[in-house]
Amino acid sequence: MDAIAAGFTDVMLDVSTRPYAENVALTKQVAEAAHLAGLGVEGEIGHVGRGDAYDKTDELQAGFTRPEEAVSFVAETGVDSLAVAIGSAHGVYKGEPKLEFERLQAIRAAVDVPLVLHGGSGIPDADFQKAVSLGICKINIYTAMALAAVDAIRGKLQNPSVRYMELGRAAQEAIKDVVKHHMQVFGSDGKA
Repeated sequence: MDAIAAGFTDVMLDVSTRPYAENVALTKQVAEAAHLAGLGVEGEIGHVGRGDAYDKTDELQAGFTRPEEAVSFVAETGVDSLAVAIGSAHGVYKGEPKLEFERLQAIRAAVDVPLVLHGGSGIPDADFQKAVSLGICKINIYTAMALAAVDAIRGKLQNPSVRYMELGRAAQEAIKDVVKHHMQVFGSDGKA
């Protein structure tokens, strides 16, 4: 609600760890307020786990989005975009990411809102491209940007006479490179 009041253009609410009814109630409340202010709303159904727990396959799969639940969630909340759990995870993966493309296809066929992939950092480029071709419209890659920034700063710190301002510039350039690469992979470069 603070983001809505502050004038953000869109908001995202993730209460996917809460019971379904509570997730719906809270997301619907935010969607109604946001829509009154002319903002779009992203909600999440299913639960995108953590990369450091990615080897716990049963736990991860228990949180995957079910197409029928996506249908009811979109209808009950009025969200404008939907984050889905199809095998991605937040943070650094412990193991290789494996997206369930058949699940994504079923969700895409069931709902008529843009689909979002959280936990995109570390997913192979070919899998990104396939996910986009199957309906993913937004992908979050914070961890990839943060890791690149840290690596760039760490590299600059090898020079004992490095100046503080150089650290920020190095981090910015590293993040820019990650974003440029991903925009090309996602097919979104040149479309702004």
